[in-house]
Amino acid sequence: MFYVGDLVTLRKSGVAKTRYHPDKRIGIIRNIRREVFYTYTGDMDDAITVFWIPLNSHETVMEFYLELLEKE
Repeated sequence: MFYVGDLVTLRKSGVAKTRYHPDKRIGIIRNIRREVFYTYTGDMDDAITVFWIPLNSHETVMEFYLELLEKE
């Protein structure tokens, strides 16, 4: 589960190719709408608005597309 303010990145696999961009490395969660999308398994998934820092833009994606950013 994600929370507003978490640092995230796109998953390495399983995300629609149109979502990928080389500058989408670090994002900050700005807004979460809980249980908006149905998954293929019938579960409810969140709609998460991410502010991509390098791009200076917002994008709303399904929770499944994101993972917490790990410290390097």
